[in-house]
Amino acid sequence: MEKKRNMALGFLFGAAVLIAFGVLYRDWWSGQIFHNGEVSIGVRSVQFCVEGECETQPLSVLAGTEHGGWATTGSILFFVGLATSLILAVAGGLFLAGKDPKLPMAPTTASFLLSAAVVILTFVFVMLKPKELHGTGMQGGLSLFPTAGGAILGVLGSVMLAKLRADQDRVAWQASLGGPEAG
Repeated sequence: MEKKRNMALGFLFGAAVLIAFGVLYRDWWSGQIFHNGEVSIGVRSVQFCVEGECETQPLSVLAGTEHGGWATTGSILFFVGLATSLILAVAGGLFLAGKDPKLPMAPTTASFLLSAAVVILTFVFVMLKPKELHGTGMQGGLSLFPTAGGAILGVLGSVMLAKLRADQDRVAWQASLGGPEAG
């Protein structure tokens, strides 16, 4: 039981860090432009660097009007990712502290749903990447993989923690009835 508990908590806290890193760091795609320039694309902005001079602009500048859904998806992913990181940390912290607040939705349920939303938004963001960026030498950067991996860890950790919480509740309920404790 202790091993499962530690694994679930590790998944939740690890997922929180990975997702936050992924949505905050601007390196979902990167590549060279022209002969002496580089570009880094994140979920909310794009940075152009030519001869050491860098300029950061909103993602909508790169996406253009016909690809506005891509920039919007990136912004939604940014905010949902940050909220997910917070909820994952809160769910893990509450379990670690032995607290079981009576809320309309269990923290593990919220962390599960938000982690699943990050998985979906990550893949939608990748799939909506404008065609103009295909074949330009742009490569997947460092942020894409921690975000997707962290979201999957968040889903797994939330399920594991919810099961552990249910097992604790069942044991407490059986003990209150004077029955045998299952474990």
